[in-house]
Amino acid sequence: MTLGPLLAEVPRVVGTRAGAALFTLGLAGGAAFGAGLVQVFFAPDPAPAPVVVSAPAPAPGASRSKAVPASKDGSLTMLAKANSGENAPEKQHRERFLQLSDLAEDAFRAGDYERSGQLANELLSLALSFQGDPYYEGALHNGHELLGRIALKAGDRKKAGEELLLAGQWRGQPRLGLARLLLSAGERRVVQDYLRLCSRTWSDPCVERWISDIEQGLDPILAPNFCGRAGGAR
Repeated sequence: MTLGPLLAEVPRVVGTRAGAALFTLGLAGGAAFGAGLVQVFFAPDPAPAPVVVSAPAPAPGASRSKAVPASKDGSLTMLAKANSGENAPEKQHRERFLQLSDLAEDAFRAGDYERSGQLANELLSLALSFQGDPYYEGALHNGHELLGRIALKAGDRKKAGEELLLAGQWRGQPRLGLARLLLSAGERRVVQDYLRLCSRTWSDPCVERWISDIEQGLDPILAPNFCGRAGGAR
């Protein structure tokens, strides 16, 4: 038996143990038989089917959320900080600003004039941090008016009048308590000047009537939307 035909079959079965064995033995038809064995036993494994992994279904009632990519400009970080309460000090600062007027008034009504004065001065100082706030000018008006009442309690009519005029420099709902007290104390001119300052922004129709009455030596009853005079005359 010649090896030529068998060697011609080597490329088809090269590298297979079955073909190599049969060629070595020199058996007739060994090459063909070895090739058949190769096809049966040494065929490549089929490609694995793709594995599909599905996300677990959310629990009943659970909300679906989407991942939010990080923002290059830091806007998400800023939003997170805002939501985490990092602006709490500023919020507390403004809450204090809004509470001070009432706290100072409460102390005044309780007869604690020293404490009331401290709170009123704190209000005036803190207001400087809130220029442009809707309550800014009203806070300054209230603070000075209250300091005027405290000064009058201490017998300082001059200081009380100065604080009244300082209050009138600022827009806000006029407070007439100090004006009434000073009018009763004979400080007619300063009350008249205060009312003129208030008339720039206060729409009460009685203001001009009060100013006129004071000029004539009359005693108007300073109460919002009430144009009467002492003794009931109109």
